[in-house]
Amino acid sequence: MAGEGTRTHEDEVKGYYEDQVERFGLSPESTLADQVIRAKEIEALLATVAAIAAALGRQPRILEVGCGNGTLLERLRDAGYTDVVGTDYLEEFIALASSRKLPFEIRQADVRKLPFGAGEFDVVLSERVVINLKDPAHQREALREIRRVLPAEPLVQGG
Repeated sequence: MAGEGTRTHEDEVKGYYEDQVERFGLSPESTLADQVIRAKEIEALLATVAAIAAALGRQPRILEVGCGNGTLLERLRDAGYTDVVGTDYLEEFIALASSRKLPFEIRQADVRKLPFGAGEFDVVLSERVVINLKDPAHQREALREIRRVLPAEPLVQGG
């Protein structure tokens, strides 16, 4: 096929996830085949968000970067979180996540140029997004953007 030799890493990642959309639709397998690991990831993320909410003494404003088909967004809703925004680079994933009819804003965005104000979110969740940016300069851009939308003095939760 003409032009295939000029495919960028970004094109390859996009093509991979477009295939995942086709193969798995709304299944949690769309982002990770091992569902035991996926369940543990989600459990850990929800526990982290709960700890941050407790430390803040209120519901946090949450941004999920790379929301995929909305699996984690749905779990956040089920856990009672109400101030949540989901973004993904792929319009196909945005369509799938939106089909869940969640009460959240879900929009297309590039992690390197987030369309939000500085300090707009208390929590940013992101799985397998920054690692898919092959160029270290793009990874740094993404991390700077994630940091920019967090508070000036973020509460860092880790274990």
